[in-house]
Amino acid sequence: APSVAGLARWVESGVVGGRVGVGVRERPAMIPLSYAQRRLWALGKLADTGPLYHLSLATRLHGTVDRDALEAALADVVTRHESLRTIHPETDGVPHQVILDPDTARPRLGVLEVRPEEAERTADAVRAEPFDLTAEPPLRARLLALGPEEHLLVLVLHHIAGDAGSVRPLVRDLSAAYAARRAGEPPQWQ
Repeated sequence: APSVAGLARWVESGVVGGRVGVGVRERPAMIPLSYAQRRLWALGKLADTGPLYHLSLATRLHGTVDRDALEAALADVVTRHESLRTIHPETDGVPHQVILDPDTARPRLGVLEVRPEEAERTADAVRAEPFDLTAEPPLRARLLALGPEEHLLVLVLHHIAGDAGSVRPLVRDLSAAYAARRAGEPPQWQ
C-alpha cells in the first residue's frame, strides 16, 4: 500500500497475501497431522528412534519445592497449550490428532528420591523413556529429589509437539504458573 492508511485498511481486512487471516475455525472430525508431525510419526513407526526426537530440559531447584504447586502449574501449562495434551492415534492407517480434555491429560509430576551421585544417570533414563504418541501426551516431568532442599526438574517434550523455540515459552509459562500456584492462585495468562 502506498500510504499508512492504505496499509492499515489492508491489514484490518484480514487478507494478507491473498489469504484470509488467522481465526477460529471449526475443526474437522479427524484433525490431520502437519507435514512435520506426519514425518515424525512415520519415523516412529518405522524404527525405534529412542530419545532422538526428545527435547529435554533439566534445571536445578534450590530450596523447598512445593510439589503440589508444581504439579498444578504443569496442569495449567498443559491446559493452556493444546499441543501438550494431544495424542496421535491412527484410524484405518491414517494418523490424526486428538486433543484431550485438560483433566484427562493432567500431567503427574513423578517424584524420584535419588542420591546426588545418581542424578545424571537418572535424568538420562527419564530423557530416554519412550513416548507412546498414540495414547500419551508428549510432555513428561520428573522431579528428582536429591535432598530436602535440592531438586532436579527434568522436562521432556517430544518433537512432535514442539521444537527448540518452544522451550522458552514452556519454561516462561511453567515459571509463571508455579509462582501463581505457590501464592494460592491460578495463573493470569494474557
